[in-house]
Amino acid sequence: MPFVDQSHRDAPDMMVPGDRCFREYRYIMDEWAKSPRWGTIDHLAERLHPDAYERAFFLAFLVFFAKHAMPYEESKVKENGDIRGANDAD
Repeated sequence: MPFVDQSHRDAPDMMVPGDRCFREYRYIMDEWAKSPRWGTIDHLAERLHPDAYERAFFLAFLVFFAKHAMPYEESKVKENGDIRGANDAD
C-alpha cells in the first residue's frame, strides 16, 4: 500500500489510505537508513507498544513469525495446496 504513484508522493492526500501509509513508510525507511540496527526497530515500535516489555515480546513474536511460522505455512501450502482450489471462484 505505500507504493503510490509519483503524483501522490509529491502531494499526499491524508484522506487516502495509501498516501498515509506512504508517509509513514517513508519515515520508517528514513529512520532505518540513518541507523540500521535493532535499537531503531525498537524505537519505531514504541508507537505500537509504549511498554518496553510488551514491545519486546511483540518484536520477538514478529521475528519468530517470520523465521518459523511463515516457512511452516509455506510448507503446508506445498503439501496441501493453496486455499483457492480448482472449484473456487475468482
